[in-house]
Amino acid sequence: MVRRCPRDAAATRERILASAELLFERQGVQCVTLEQVASAIAMTRGAIYGHFRSRAELLAAIMARAEAHLASRLAAFGGSGGGLARPDLERALATMLQDEAVLRYAGIILGLLHHACTPGCELCHLTVRIRARARALCDGLGRLLGEQSKGALLAAHLWGLLSACSLRLAPVDLAGCVGPLLRLYGE
Repeated sequence: MVRRCPRDAAATRERILASAELLFERQGVQCVTLEQVASAIAMTRGAIYGHFRSRAELLAAIMARAEAHLASRLAAFGGSGGGLARPDLERALATMLQDEAVLRYAGIILGLLHHACTPGCELCHLTVRIRARARALCDGLGRLLGEQSKGALLAAHLWGLLSACSLRLAPVDLAGCVGPLLRLYGE
């Protein structure tokens, strides 16, 4: 067996994650197997298992990537102390809604939230994590808007737009929705 350096292992792991993300987005979380992920990048299922012990572990790694990416996008909402001015908030939201990775992750998250749960489900811990992050987002937006209920409603509207786009029910360019959406909140 050929031993690979850590850099090669990291590159292979990245290829696996990128392939899995695209497959999960296109076919849905329920439908994609590790064998399909391996086949898409000309690897064996055993090679995938060398990096991820299960499909749930692969999904957890994708969720960690999604969380890191979304956190970097949401950092723009932090503003400088007193929150963001409306043009800055509108620009930050429009940028987030145009981000291809955000749209891809929304589709994967949607699939995870609606997975067919069975006793001993390996994916339920991910849905718990998603819901906790969603509550934190609502709280953060509530602080930004000066009212918790507004934060929860804005998060729900954003999620609805992202979900509709990931299901191909809305146009891909959601940036035009931001101005009217913020007007709903008096921003």
